[in-house]
Amino acid sequence: PDAHNNLGAALLEQGDLTAAIASYNTALQLKPNYPDAHNNLGIALKDKGDLDEALINHKKALELDPKNSNSFYGIGLVQAVQGNLKDSKNSLLKSIELNQSNTAALFELSKNIESIEDSNELARKLDGVTRTGLKKREESMLEFAAANFHHNSKNYKNASLHLSRANKLKLSSYPSNLSKRLLQTKQRIELAKQITAGNPSDGEGRIFIIGVPRCGSTLLESVLSTNPNICDLGESEALGQAFSEIINKIRAKDATRSLSDEYAEKVNDTLAKQTHTVDKNLYNFSLTEAIARAMPSARIIHCRRHPLDNILSMLRSNLKAGNNYTSDPLDAAKFLIHQEKSMSRLKHKYERHIFTFDYDAFVSNPEKALHPLIDWLGLEWSERYLHPDMNDRLINTASVIQARQPINSKSVGGWKNYRELLKPAEEALIESGIFNL
Repeated sequence: PDAHNNLGAALLEQGDLTAAIASYNTALQLKPNYPDAHNNLGIALKDKGDLDEALINHKKALELDPKNSNSFYGIGLVQAVQGNLKDSKNSLLKSIELNQSNTAALFELSKNIESIEDSNELARKLDGVTRTGLKKREESMLEFAAANFHHNSKNYKNASLHLSRANKLKLSSYPSNLSKRLLQTKQRIELAKQITAGNPSDGEGRIFIIGVPRCGSTLLESVLSTNPNICDLGESEALGQAFSEIINKIRAKDATRSLSDEYAEKVNDTLAKQTHTVDKNLYNFSLTEAIARAMPSARIIHCRRHPLDNILSMLRSNLKAGNNYTSDPLDAAKFLIHQEKSMSRLKHKYERHIFTFDYDAFVSNPEKALHPLIDWLGLEWSERYLHPDMNDRLINTASVIQARQPINSKSVGGWKNYRELLKPAEEALIESGIFNL
């Protein structure tokens, strides 16, 4: 059981949720009363979006071990996704009370500082951690938490130092995957030319939000999903899976279905109850041509923000496996440049399919920025679009705290407080000649 539990942890770090869940279940078949496996399974199920089963496993671990810190940590994560931020904070505090060196819980707590009292309490808890014996990943979590504390205190010099240490520690365990991401994009863009053109009505009601991590897409998804006729699919892997299956069949010279039909089956949705779906897997930008060819009626929204604010947000967010390049300012800039160049060519070719959404303009003047998008999507205007914080939908991304807040422009221009840390990225962006900084 220990081996299967450890294998599950390794698979989870690689982003293979299905295989990780299978490994944890095998561990529990061999050893049903295994708190660590129940908690790990709970984390994986939360990432998959199965919140009820996640809670069942965390509570089972608590039955077996009432003082299990990781159980309360896992419950806190689920509560945050559900929008129960107060309950989430209490669960995280309980987790730290049981184990003051639970750095993952400290990091999550540091993202939800609402008052001076919260800030002071976090400072005391950070001071209580004994660094001796911490693994690199645990140490990086501690540094991320400290960076958030100093950021909230507007001590940007110290925040920058801790943020730099946090990401360097993370990279020492999880090296940048920039080259892999760039290769995947180039391959997908080339292979998309083999996709069969769809009927004019294919893709009707499909909305795809694309971009790079931390571009403001979760807020935009929250805005759109205030419409009761829109179903948000989250960061679905459905399009990438459907695309891969069709390409494999083309290579094998087998009969293929349309990408539109394959995608509909993957998301298990025929739009019977709602008129639209929103899919915000940002890396679908590399499948823009496939969408435009196979689903002519689909709508693609390219979400953008100031590139240095975007990169700073990547560095601060401690993103999950598959986004390792976001821990390196220069690699993050290189990926952003690559994406912008790719989208520039695709917009020229498929102009009518793509809407460029400016996050900075939106948070500065929501109604003015949003009206043209809503019109382009063919939706009716409603004041509810301006109040995504009232939306009780599940949010299972790194933006879970921010997306629960009223629309605000607090983060716009924040990169200037971290200019020294972002210098390699700024130089690369300027050299590219494609951004107005």
